[in-house]
Amino acid sequence: MATIQIRNLSESSYETMKRRAERAGQSLQEYMRALVEGEAAALTMDEALERTRELAKGSAITRDEIVEAVRADREARA
Repeated sequence: MATIQIRNLSESSYETMKRRAERAGQSLQEYMRALVEGEAAALTMDEALERTRELAKGSAITRDEIVEAVRADREARA
């Protein structure tokens, strides 16, 4: 397992995180680990867009076809 050390964290940030950990019934280390693990598991917007671009490369559907399909769907619902 890797170790992360955070330098120059403001005292107010430290105290806030410590209080949140206590309220969650966790040590500060457990609480911070869960935050970091959750952040690492989530896609960033850039990562999501890149995946979308990669998926779209193999698509035979054009933008105009998508626009037309959306319009047709809206008209059908009206």
